[in-house]
Amino acid sequence: MKKLEFIFILLLLAILGSFGILCLCSPKTLYSKEEGRTLAIKSNFNMASEKSIENLEKYYGDHFLFRNSLLEQGVNIKRKLGINIQNGVYIGKDEYLLEEPKEVQKVNEFIKIMNGFYKKYNDKNMSLVLIPSHVTVNPSKAPSNVHIFDEWHQMKTIYHQLAFNTIDVVPTLQEGLNDYAMYYRLDSHLTSYGSYYVYKEYARLNDIEQVPITEFNIKEVSNNFSGNLVKKAYTFSFKKDTIVEFIPKNNVELEVQYQDRKENTLYNKNATNDKMYEYFLGKDESIIEITNTSINNKQEILILKDESANAIIPFFTNHYYKVHVIDTNYYDKSVSGYLDTHKEIKDVVFIYKMNGLDDNIKNFSS
Repeated sequence: MKKLEFIFILLLLAILGSFGILCLCSPKTLYSKEEGRTLAIKSNFNMASEKSIENLEKYYGDHFLFRNSLLEQGVNIKRKLGINIQNGVYIGKDEYLLEEPKEVQKVNEFIKIMNGFYKKYNDKNMSLVLIPSHVTVNPSKAPSNVHIFDEWHQMKTIYHQLAFNTIDVVPTLQEGLNDYAMYYRLDSHLTSYGSYYVYKEYARLNDIEQVPITEFNIKEVSNNFSGNLVKKAYTFSFKKDTIVEFIPKNNVELEVQYQDRKENTLYNKNATNDKMYEYFLGKDESIIEITNTSINNKQEILILKDESANAIIPFFTNHYYKVHVIDTNYYDKSVSGYLDTHKEIKDVVFIYKMNGLDDNIKNFSS
């Protein structure tokens, strides 16, 4: 019996050793398209160095044979056990991934900052749009055995305490679900259709004659979009998303001043499928100035935003001579200073994702 046990142990060690060697020797990729991140690289190993051991663990973790398949199988086992949340993502019905909404902790601070800013610039037409989480708009896609924070109630609490215009887009997005997908299935952002509905509600409440959806040519850009929630949920085999672009039928000529270049488009034609949301406005920029040279008015608007607004901004260019865009997560100067310098700006709109508002509060410099 002892001899058989010894042989079994040797065989087990041989299998594990061979598997480890295969992991080290198999072809490696430096970037995971499924997860949208750079993978760990192998460095010189030093047994006496704790950092070296950590790096080796990360390397093995990133390059383990059949890694993605094993991760997804682990998630499937959890789902069969009734566990339908993975790293803050609900794995919902019909292969929908929905970001778990979190309670905003700094509500009073946000209200104080917003009202203080409006008090200083109460001559501006100022509005706030909070973008709700997908599950808030479409709870029917959520798994049945999870607790969902009432994000909409907290949004209303914020709106009711602000001294300027607020735009609740939950009802209009819910209405839009009857005809279009308002959110991507695998990504936390609004689709171009959802972005259009947000713009439509802003236009309605600001007495702007909105451009009907029939006045756009809608072009498919990609049908292989793997969104930002896949890398958290490990659902690599779920059907990919489709991204479309709304192209105005009337001729709109733009001059777009980015930080380091000038272009005539708001779209990044070089965006790759794993980072396809960068199709809208490109990579994160602190400030962009968009001029519509084909419009007859001289109206200007300032949009203060996070990346959730990137697909919404193109619709504003149909109505304003200049659209000033500041991403407050990257802009390290004073927004007040910018407004004081650009006195021709009469409209100001904040567009922030509700599920991330604490970070926007932290980064906002009035």
